[in-house]
Amino acid sequence: MVYVKNSINATSTKTLPKEAYLTSGKTIRVEDLQINDVVAIRAGEMIFCDGTIVKGEGVIDESALTGESVPVRKKTNDKVYGGTIIQNGYLEIKITTNPQDSLINRLNATIEEVQADRGNYATLVNQFSQYWTPFVIIATTALIVIGGSVTSDWWLYTNRGLVLLVLACPCAIVISAPI
Repeated sequence: MVYVKNSINATSTKTLPKEAYLTSGKTIRVEDLQINDVVAIRAGEMIFCDGTIVKGEGVIDESALTGESVPVRKKTNDKVYGGTIIQNGYLEIKITTNPQDSLINRLNATIEEVQADRGNYATLVNQFSQYWTPFVIIATTALIVIGGSVTSDWWLYTNRGLVLLVLACPCAIVISAPI
C-alpha cells in the first residue's frame, strides 16, 4: 500500500503531489510508482494518477477535468482520474496508468501545445492592435482638446470623443483571436 505525502486541499494551487511513501515509512517519488500499486487517498488530497477504487468510498471534485460544479460520489470499482480532489472519505486506488500518462497530464500537455501555437490570425491581430490602439487614443484626445478649445463646448466634444473610442474599438476582433 502507498500513501500520498503532500496533500493538496481544494483552495490551494492545484499541482500534483511529487512524493508518496509506503506504509512502512519509505518515501518514494510519484514517478517511481508502478501500475497495480495500491494508493491510499484521504479527504482533501489530490488523486495524482488514474485508477480504480479497490476499497472505500468518497466524494470527489472532478471540476478540474469536467467543469462540473457538483462533486461525484465514488465507491468500489469506480474509475478515478488524476487531478481530481477527494472532498471527504477514504479511498484505496489501484493505479491503472503511469503517473506521467494520467488524464490530467495529457490534458495539460495538450493545453500547452495549443497555447504555444498562436496561429497566423492571432499574430495578425496583435500586430494590428499594436498600431491601431495608440492611433485611436491619440485621435480621440486630439478631437476632445481641439474641438473643445475651439468651440468651448467641452461637454459635446468629450461625448464625441467617447463615441469615437467606442466605434473604433476592435474588441470583437481582438477577443476572437484566442478562440
